[in-house]
Amino acid sequence: MDSKNCKMGTRVALLSKEQPCNKGAIKGEVESHKSHGQVIIVEWDSGTLQKVTLRSLLTETEGIAQDTRIREEQERLETEWARAETLVTEKLNAAATLIREANDLASGAGKELYEMYESTSRLMGALDDAGWRTSSLSC
Repeated sequence: MDSKNCKMGTRVALLSKEQPCNKGAIKGEVESHKSHGQVIIVEWDSGTLQKVTLRSLLTETEGIAQDTRIREEQERLETEWARAETLVTEKLNAAATLIREANDLASGAGKELYEMYESTSRLMGALDDAGWRTSSLSC
């Protein structure tokens, strides 16, 4: 935010990656800070007073637009994840069905699936790669 726009009572928003961003009003004059550049006192809507760098401030309108962009991005990511989760669930359900079928075949032949180490090594490796600790499966 430009110092010439920092008038007492002006509504501002804090630049943020989360929404809703803090919004409040300017309660002081622009001051120079030796390591942070220009700062100003803002009273946030929560009642908290804070010295904030001008580069961290937006107009309230820009803050509302920022909130909208962040919310839309969150919604897009959640929708994208829901689609991916559905596909993953379908694959895992198909794998579960195939494992049950393989177990039935092994049982029908008088074997236990967990005893078929060579036949199950790719499955166990895939589970291990996916973060499942397969060592506990053989206990």
